[in-house]
Amino acid sequence: MGMFPTDPFTINDGTDDHIYSFRGQVDDPRSKIGEYIETAAEIAAEPLIVVKHDKRSSVPRHLVSSKINVEPAANGDGVLLPITINTTITADKAFSVAEIQLEFTKHLAVLALANVVKNLRNSMVG
Repeated sequence: MGMFPTDPFTINDGTDDHIYSFRGQVDDPRSKIGEYIETAAEIAAEPLIVVKHDKRSSVPRHLVSSKINVEPAANGDGVLLPITINTTITADKAFSVAEIQLEFTKHLAVLALANVVKNLRNSMVG
C-alpha cells in the first residue's frame, strides 16, 4: 500500500475538495521522496504534497509537507506567495507504529485547539 489509501485521493480544506494524484518518486541513497499534485489547480499555484523518508540518520525521520502559492487577500496585487505546512515524525526504530500513533493523535489534538494557528502565526510576527 502507498502512503495514502487511494490514488488519486481527495482532501477538503473546509471550503472545497482538492484531488491529488501521485506525480513521481525519487529514491536516492539519502532519502525517498514522493510527490502528489493537484492536477485541476492553476499551474501558478503549484499545489504540492511531498512525502519524504530520510535514510541518512540512525533515527528515522519522515516528513509530509503541503505547499501552495496563493495571493494574500490583503494584497490584491496578483502576486502569489507560498504557504508551506510541514509535519515531521522522528522516532527510534524501537517504537511501534501504535506508540507513534498515540503521540501523533495528541499532536493533532493540539493543532485543533481554538486559535492555535492564529496564536502560532502571531507569535512569529514581531
